[in-house]
Amino acid sequence: MSSPAASVIGEELRRLDLNTPQPQGDKGTTRGTIVDTEDQIVSMLEALASLESFSNNIFVDMEGVNLSRYGSISLMQIYVPESTDIFIVDIHTLGTQAFDITGPQGNTLGNLLEGIEVTKYLFDARNDADALYALFNIRLAHFIDVQLLELASRTGPKHVVRGPAACIEQEQVLTEAATREWKQIKEEGAKLFNPKLGGSYEVFNFRPLPQTLLDYCVGDVQYLPALSDIYRCRLDDYWKEQVRVETERRLTQSRKPNYQPKGKKKIFGPRNPVPVRGSSFKNGGAARLGSV
Repeated sequence: MSSPAASVIGEELRRLDLNTPQPQGDKGTTRGTIVDTEDQIVSMLEALASLESFSNNIFVDMEGVNLSRYGSISLMQIYVPESTDIFIVDIHTLGTQAFDITGPQGNTLGNLLEGIEVTKYLFDARNDADALYALFNIRLAHFIDVQLLELASRTGPKHVVRGPAACIEQEQVLTEAATREWKQIKEEGAKLFNPKLGGSYEVFNFRPLPQTLLDYCVGDVQYLPALSDIYRCRLDDYWKEQVRVETERRLTQSRKPNYQPKGKKKIFGPRNPVPVRGSSFKNGGAARLGSV
């Protein structure tokens, strides 16, 4: 049975006849929904506002050409777990108006990203935050970095961060069959945009967007809620606060003039996090179990 929140979004999508690609294969009920017109932005904002009464968590991801202050943002994925739809906002087509169009309640996408009313999640927020601030003057706020949740939840050394694929396999979020399908989708997408595999990041700006990339975008954000739940259940309030503080540090650093979007140093965990209670990520050790 679908939730009331999912029904609200479904009605909005049917009313505006949004361009909703049909999923290929067995991916459950979650689907990608392209948002590339003013009416569709308004519909999305109305649906997201309705969801706030059911959930205060929103999961975000972005794709682009050299995603940073030196490149561009092509797409932004927005997912609320109570919904069956992952909104894929076409930043390449809409530009600044994607963040400025006002919804029925006076809300905008920019307000959502900068506001503190809802907790938002990203996996490795650094370059996403860098690009949003440099290109659209948007300062991400009230975000939690899922990469840092994983780091804090480890029972061993915390010197090197992990990528999302390693996290999904490590935590066995999916069945073996679903994992193989997810990896195949990621590999097929990478062939289109990864220059080392003969692709080009410019493909994220092709319209209509290839179905392979739509599936890739869905896969990038679809399992972040499951990962964040797993990690948060392992953390007590102290480690959750460590993650919050270090996420804010990442966001602040990404806005500085000397921030470097690329480099081998980015694989390392925090070196000198702000101490919350006499410990740090660098010290490692077991994260204590506690209430969510």
